[in-house]
Order: sequence, then C-alpha cells, then structure tokens
Amino acid sequence: MKHTSRLVERRNRQGYFYILPFLVGFICFLLIPLLQSVYFSFGDVAISSGGYTVTPVGWKNYIKAFTIDPEYRVILTESLGRMAVDLPFIMVFSLVAAILLSREFRGRALARVLFFLPVIISTGVIVTMEQSNGVLSMMMNRSVSNVSNGMREQVSATSFILSLLGSGLPGWLTSFLADVIARLYDIIAASGLQILIFLSGLHTIPPALYEVSSLEGATAWENFWKITLPMVSPYLLLNLIYTMIDALTNMQNKMVALIRNYVVSFSDFGYGLAISWIYFGIILVLMIGLFAFAGRRVYYNE
Repeated sequence: MKHTSRLVERRNRQGYFYILPFLVGFICFLLIPLLQSVYFSFGDVAISSGGYTVTPVGWKNYIKAFTIDPEYRVILTESLGRMAVDLPFIMVFSLVAAILLSREFRGRALARVLFFLPVIISTGVIVTMEQSNGVLSMMMNRSVSNVSNGMREQVSATSFILSLLGSGLPGWLTSFLADVIARLYDIIAASGLQILIFLSGLHTIPPALYEVSSLEGATAWENFWKITLPMVSPYLLLNLIYTMIDALTNMQNKMVALIRNYVVSFSDFGYGLAISWIYFGIILVLMIGLFAFAGRRVYYNE
C-alpha cells in the first residue's frame, strides 16, 4: 500500500513538472493582460496616439450585450446551435473512421494520411493562400454552389434530399439534413485530430478481450457496445472537449469574428472585451457541465 502511494506521489510530481513551463509562461505573460481585460470590460476605453484612458461604467457593457445589442444575441445563439449540431456528427464520423482505419488492410497508411489531409488544408497558411489567390479560392471553396468547371450552377441540397427520400419528411428535418450535407466538408475537415486520438485509444484495447468475447459467441455489434465504446470512453471525453472548444473558438466562428471586430478595430474596446468574457463564461459552464455529465460515465482501465 505504501509502495502504491509513493508511486502515485511520484507520478503527481512528474505531472507538475511537465505543466511547469505552461504555468511559468501563464503567470509571466498572460495573467496581467487577462486581469487588465477584465478591468477594461467594465469601462469605456478611449485609445489615442498618446495612450489610453478608461472611464468606469460598471456593468453597462454586460447589460448592453443582453438587453440592447440584438446582433450579439443572434450570433451567440447561432454559434452555440452550430456547435451542438456539428458535435455529434464529428464524434460519430471520427469514431467510425478510426475503427475502420485500425483494421489491417493494404494501403492503410495512405488512407490515414487522406483522412488527416483536410486538417492540413484548413491550417492558417493554406487559408491565407486561399484568400489571396482567386483561382485557389475557387478550387478550395467549400460551398456546394460552385462546380469544378467554374460555372456557378446552384445545387440545392434540399432538392437532393427530396429526390432521394420523397416529400414525406417534415420541413424542419429536411432543412436539418440539407444543412448537414452542405457542411459535410467542414465536418470531415474538423475530424482529423479526433480520428488520431480515437486510433490511439483503440490500440490500447487488449486483443484478448475480443478473442474471449468471440469465444463466448458475442457479435461485432455487441463487442462495440460492451468492449470498444467503454474502453475508448476517456478518449471520447477528450474529443468532446477538444471539438467543443475548437468549434467555439476557431476563426470561422461568427462570435469570434464579432469579438475580433470590436477589439482589433478599437471601435468599442471595452464592449468587445465584455462580450468576450461573457463568451468565455458560457464555454466554461459548458465544459463544467460536460465533465459533470460525461465524467462519471467514463471507464478508466486501471
């Protein structure tokens, strides 16, 4: 028992050692700007060539976000709704893709590269090239309204769904499926890192578990629910957290663009910081809720 406690203490010390560079960097370079941003969010900031002045206004900026500014509420609702829609599709796609890529088959390495390629394409360098190059922008455009020959022929995802499934679907379901199809590239591009995380989790499952399960007559479907999913649940929680944060903080998010517009342009610096702290608080609440709900359902094989 003493040996086990010593081992745990040593592992804890190693953990603190590994996060020490982050803690030092956070305290030295980020803590003071964060505290200043909180102070600025409670004031009107006037920036000039000679510096800046802060006029305290109390909770005015925060009240404005929820009671006066309609654009903020609309964009906030849209950003959270988009994340809620994309999250389950990214999780399902990345887990299924990881299971398929974990199998032994010829060309598996190439297939893994192809699945991770959208992550590389969507990096900042490629996006900058896309925005500065008109031809590349047309080639890389994610909208279904552009065809490869350069003709801007409008393709309706709604019409495509109706042609496959008929007109018996409710309107809201048709619109939902059309939106998912239109965003299929974005969903796949956002799944590359999650696939790698799931792959690492699948490789930690002992093959003996599947062998014993097969001898007992279990089907592949039963193996997935009784062995695979519980064993990768820690990685599922990690992917949920990463995907949620990535969806809410990437540069294509309208909420991030709105905050950036206020802060970078200095049009209303204090208000921009106020809505950014509100947004941060919402993300923090979502993270706590996710840990509270999913954390107890995670199985750790120790």
